[in-house]
Amino acid sequence: MSANASIILEKAEDVLAIKESLIQFDKETKKPFVEVMVGEQKFERKDVILGISDGMNVEVKEGVSKDDKIKVWNQVKETFSPGGRGK
Repeated sequence: MSANASIILEKAEDVLAIKESLIQFDKETKKPFVEVMVGEQKFERKDVILGISDGMNVEVKEGVSKDDKIKVWNQVKETFSPGGRGK
């Protein structure tokens, strides 16, 4: 007989959360930051204070708002393949 159990150590609801992959860390201070769009192809560094993480997304306690456009790193774009499936 066996069983699986999940233990919730921390929980946050109704918070601003972003993908962990968007977080960068300062080389000297090791503090987290993101880059926010301030104009056409212009970005500004914003230091952030992080909360709890589920391994994929992380809570942002301070530094950005829900309306900020955060720079996405290594975004994979689909490529068009003429003569692909369906014909």
